[in-house]
Amino acid sequence: MEFKIKKILFSEEEIAARVKELGEQITKDYAGKEVTLLCVLKGSLIFTADLARRIDLPVQIDVCKAKSYAGSSTTGSVNLASLPEYLADKHIIIVEDILDTGLTLASLKNAIEEKKPASLKICTFLYKKDSVRSNIVPDYYGLICPQEFVVGYGLDYNEEMRQLPYVAALEV
Repeated sequence: MEFKIKKILFSEEEIAARVKELGEQITKDYAGKEVTLLCVLKGSLIFTADLARRIDLPVQIDVCKAKSYAGSSTTGSVNLASLPEYLADKHIIIVEDILDTGLTLASLKNAIEEKKPASLKICTFLYKKDSVRSNIVPDYYGLICPQEFVVGYGLDYNEEMRQLPYVAALEV
């Protein structure tokens, strides 16, 4: 299938600079602690890897599955069976690719809170502030995203275009 990119919203350089700032902030906030980055597959895989390299602390990485979109429609589904069991007493940072409606992230946050972590924060790469329909507010966010359907840097359209080193608005 052929896709048409409308415009590049965030360049590779802009993304790298912001991820570096986020890593520095998390390092400062968690000084003297070990953090567990809980990567929400598949979209936040690239962001999680880059972020982990920018955190100057002991970091564990684990993954869970959520499917927020089918095409350009939100599903809000979370695979709770994919949550790691050892989250109790850990400093958990959920790492998400995009906070749009917040419905998927709200379900995931509630499920993790039941596992009694020492702390739980949310770090999202992109934040669509005007779209949020839940009480979710990220503790950390990379960039404010306009009301566009975006691809690149881990974000996809039907499993394609994740590998782009930038974020672009897609015509759908």
